[in-house]
Amino acid sequence: MIKISALDSHPYAQGIVALAGTTVGGEVVKVMVMGGGEGTKGAWEKGVEGGVRNVAWNEDGGQLLVGTNDGKFKVLKGRDGGVACDVGEVCHKGTNKRDFNVVWVGGNEVVTTGQGIMREREIKIWDVRKGECIHKERLDSNSGILAPLYDSSLSLLLFFTRGSTSISAYEFTSSSSTLHPIGRFNHGTEGMVSCCMVPKETLNVMDVEVDRVLKLTDKGIEGIGWKVPRRDKSKFAAEIFKDVPKWVESCTGEEWLEGKEIEVQMTSLDPSASSSSSDPVEEDSKEESKPPPSPAASPQSRPSSQRFNNMASKFRHVYGAAKPKQNWYYNLQTNVSVMDGSLLAVGGGLWAVPWKGGGGKVYVGAVGKEGKVSATPDLLNTGHTKGVTCLAFGGRGGMCLATGSDDCNVAVSYLDPKTGLRTGEKQEILRGHRNGVRGIDWHPTVTECFATFGMDQAVKIWDAGEGREIQSIGDVHKEYINDVSWNYDGSLLATGSRDKFARILDPRSGSVTNDWKAHDGARGCRVEWCGSADNPSGVILTTGNGLAGERQIRLWDPRNVSKPVASKNLDNGNGVLFSMWDECTGLVWVAGRGDRTVKYFDVNYDDVKPGEWDCTLCHEFGFEGDPTVGIWPLPRSSWNVGEVQVGGFLRLSSSECQEGSFFLPRNNDLKGYFQDDVYSSYRDPSRPSSVTPTSWLAGENPKVEHVSLDDGSLPKLSDRVVTRTARSKTKAFREEIDKQEEEDKQKNQMFEKMQAMAITHEKWHPNKSMGGGGAGATQKPQDTAPKKAHVDCQPIYDSSDDDGWSDSD
Repeated sequence: MIKISALDSHPYAQGIVALAGTTVGGEVVKVMVMGGGEGTKGAWEKGVEGGVRNVAWNEDGGQLLVGTNDGKFKVLKGRDGGVACDVGEVCHKGTNKRDFNVVWVGGNEVVTTGQGIMREREIKIWDVRKGECIHKERLDSNSGILAPLYDSSLSLLLFFTRGSTSISAYEFTSSSSTLHPIGRFNHGTEGMVSCCMVPKETLNVMDVEVDRVLKLTDKGIEGIGWKVPRRDKSKFAAEIFKDVPKWVESCTGEEWLEGKEIEVQMTSLDPSASSSSSDPVEEDSKEESKPPPSPAASPQSRPSSQRFNNMASKFRHVYGAAKPKQNWYYNLQTNVSVMDGSLLAVGGGLWAVPWKGGGGKVYVGAVGKEGKVSATPDLLNTGHTKGVTCLAFGGRGGMCLATGSDDCNVAVSYLDPKTGLRTGEKQEILRGHRNGVRGIDWHPTVTECFATFGMDQAVKIWDAGEGREIQSIGDVHKEYINDVSWNYDGSLLATGSRDKFARILDPRSGSVTNDWKAHDGARGCRVEWCGSADNPSGVILTTGNGLAGERQIRLWDPRNVSKPVASKNLDNGNGVLFSMWDECTGLVWVAGRGDRTVKYFDVNYDDVKPGEWDCTLCHEFGFEGDPTVGIWPLPRSSWNVGEVQVGGFLRLSSSECQEGSFFLPRNNDLKGYFQDDVYSSYRDPSRPSSVTPTSWLAGENPKVEHVSLDDGSLPKLSDRVVTRTARSKTKAFREEIDKQEEEDKQKNQMFEKMQAMAITHEKWHPNKSMGGGGAGATQKPQDTAPKKAHVDCQPIYDSSDDDGWSDSD
């Protein structure tokens, strides 16, 4: 007798069932053949320590996954119960093991969920071939039990929490063994007891329903489905619905136990496909995409993001890669005792941070010259009498550094790109603020113009070339100003202040064109104007806090600010949020002071109606080291376009500065093209404008110059000729099997070759004293073959007695 605690039936072999439970002898895992002429009989039985929590066959039914109550798992061979993988360590180090769960994903990967050492819920991916963890994802501090479900056709992982109403969705990438969050969905008001997926064949594919789960609550069972929005639902979406395994019993249990190989049959979800139709005839068809318009005719536009249930973006797979610690800039003495602004600036191949000590000392380093910074470096003397509170590169090729200080002044220094020190040009000290300066933002199209704001609640606009103030906007802010941001062509300014209001200013007239309450929390707000060549008016992104203190971001239409067009709650952090907009990709990067993570959002406003913008969280990346005190994007000219890099940053902590890069995964056969569906044209900040700040203030607008990351060395992806070949499904499956068999054959041949080299025959051995007798060894009568003579292996030692030996002999 066995008290069953878990069971799972074989996907293809008739009557094969794996079950686990308690017997008189202890906990066991057992594979049995059910039914048939001989009734129920056992195939094999194996004892397991720790109590079995669940058992599960893999996709082809060749291996059995066993999870135990002590937080461990092992993989057993399906036919004989041999151990294929045994993870001897506890998967999750938390004290609570009752929330441990395990599920197959892919062919050789397993996902486990449980509690970490800090009592946070976490997800781990394991490679059963190596028996080790290859990826870990920390979630939250929720105490609920996290249970996973996996959809192999979409590579989709769903996580539900018992007692909760929400389900989190992740996409699993088998090539890199990573998880990419898609979204979190709330369903109903009743907490769920359990969930399960329904078969793919039951989905309403013509309504583009991609998944459905059944949710068990205390009051009943509820179906939850996910759909991809499509305008035309009259055609089957073959690009979304892949062929799925046909769950039929291919052989009897006895045949499978005897070693019969199972051929997995695939079936289409297309309702119009006939099961009795013959395999299609192979034929080649070519599709040639239309050539794109000339870059000179119009700015390169970025196509709209393809979204999954309005919760995903084509940038959702973007991943980050930070340089190792030996490639950091370290031993910095950053002056971190200033206000909430970013203490880092990058431009013209240089980066700068305020330095500790008296006066306005700034350290300027070259991007790429990594390593330890000298304890007594050459510092830039900005001329301030107090510490620098804000700084930004701009002006001529980005080689002009503007700094603000608590001495109420703004300094403009022209730097040498090789030394990072001032050139022979005169250093300008601009006076006009009545209190400490807190922020600087250079004009996007007028080279020598920039705006500053300070504790005197005033915004001032400066002419760096002439070294004078050309406009002052005061008496419009009731509290201190937190941030300023120019719009796309530099005709308007947006500000955020501590009174929680955002304002749009006309910098020429000095008037307020619009103002509104951006956030309801106790803290003030910050702003970022997000515009592009396709939509110069763009949207205004604000960061602040909600009523409950949660950090949030909101999007506002500058033409109608009566309500936000999008609002996202992020977390309960305390630090100020720095936002950085990239017009080339349409991504917004958000980092909090005191955090170690960077979140990136796809701001979708291309080809949509006004008021339908969205801000979709793609992913987040965690840096190592101390918390963030400043972050700044690297110039786009440093991006590796061949590897589809979509972002790069320098992140500053108290004593270190590190570089991080972000890439969009693409197939290797696509990396030989310029990804014009990813990169759009952008303003060139290095080109000097023909309009002076004085002329601009008088009403003259410079022409916005656009450039592209396409240098002509790579063909455009839109020019790629796609050749599609219709193949028989059976033939395609056979080709995959043949390919795998050929790889296994090559591995076996290599192993035999290495084995033959290791076992060298005796006659080729350099020391023939290994085994056998010496030269005078006698041969026994029963030996049929003569003994080979061997060299006597007696050691020789140095001695003063030469035994009559001389060199002349």
